[in-house]
Amino acid sequence: MADQFAAGLFHNTTDNSIELGIEGYYKRMSNLVEYWNGATLLLNPTIEATGQAAYTFSRAFMRVLTPYANRQVNGGDWYPASIDRPHNVALSFQYQLGHFWTFSSNFVYTTGPAFIPTR
Repeated sequence: MADQFAAGLFHNTTDNSIELGIEGYYKRMSNLVEYWNGATLLLNPTIEATGQAAYTFSRAFMRVLTPYANRQVNGGDWYPASIDRPHNVALSFQYQLGHFWTFSSNFVYTTGPAFIPTR
């Protein structure tokens, strides 16, 4: 059994161009089973089904600054980049069908442009 505590401090510069951060953790563990040299290890029964779920929030913005007013993109303001994918959900599942066969499935959902146009 383990208890883990984490804390961090983060600071952005005034123009938000740099983020500074420091994070630390403390882990308290009890009832550990450790391997001793020469010990016999007992194997736990295998789990036939496993899976994983993940969510990510991330943004990508661009800004084009030029001294020529007719070449400004979005008036010189920030805008979402073509690679901007704010939400990403990924699910995976695996099931052992026997000694030699495994069934697995993956699902990924993202928001943002469906494709990136090329020139």
